Amino acid sequence: MNFNIGNIGKDIRYISMEMKYGLTPTVQEILMRKFISPLVSNIHQLEKKPKLFDKLLSLIESNYSFLVITLLSARFEIFQNVAKYIEVQGGLEKVIAPNEYSYIWIPRLFSRYHDIKIFYPYLRVGVHDTSKVFGSLKNTILVKDKYFFNSTPPDSINKYVFKHGFAKRNVIVYSQPHFPWFSDFQLSQQLYHYVSINELMPGDIVHNAMKKLKISRKRILRAYYLDLVIVLRSINELIKYVKTRFNFDKIVIAGIHGEILGEYNFYFHKNFKIPQLVVVPWYEVTI
Repeated sequence: MNFNIGNIGKDIRYISMEMKYGLTPTVQEILMRKFISPLVSNIHQLEKKPKLFDKLLSLIESNYSFLVITLLSARFEIFQNVAKYIEVQGGLEKVIAPNEYSYIWIPRLFSRYHDIKIFYPYLRVGVHDTSKVFGSLKNTILVKDKYFFNSTPPDSINKYVFKHGFAKRNVIVYSQPHFPWFSDFQLSQQLYHYVSINELMPGDIVHNAMKKLKISRKRILRAYYLDLVIVLRSINELIKYVKTRFNFDKIVIAGIHGEILGEYNFYFHKNFKIPQLVVVPWYEVTI
């Protein structure tokens, strides 16, 4: 279902509405960024865990043929809870995503390697724009077949992949379980503009919007879980297709970054180094 939202005037109106909250959101974000986030990072010993960037770089610099399947906003513990929907055996590991935006570290990682075929979805929600992340890279294919709130459903990704075929080394990117959520159209519609400017404002305007719109955290979690299940089903279809036709040395499912879903009264993405945002899954399929 298409929905035209490219209206800058609406974003400006939403920003001006949120400015009335004053200093409290700013203080909350400063406390979270300067004190709570470093403390939580130390408690969980995040620096000592394997790094996503290093694991991807090691795979890229090897002579392996591979298929890397990546998910936006994939939190480790929630992925672990629904991993039963992955119908192929494999090993699941915690890894730490870079504590910087995807449009910085992903081009830095892939820009030197022109033999990797990358399929990526059309996704534009505020500052989240996949064309910024992947558009400058070589051998990339943008999937914009049909879209929902400026996002691409996983079945469209699969259709494009099946149509264009594989190279020796491949990366396939799925939007889900990143917002907007296909499993709850009304919720996505209600929150779209708040989410699109959430990172531009201090504090968390999504949390404030949920109060005004009487949206429960339980509903947010349900939509996130369901979209993760939806994308894993598409990934199952993809892997089954691959296993009958190709002999890749490595097949990996990995999160690009996590998602904060109400912890510390924040939602979605903020530049905090806490487990909900940086601990992501690395699932290596048994070949």
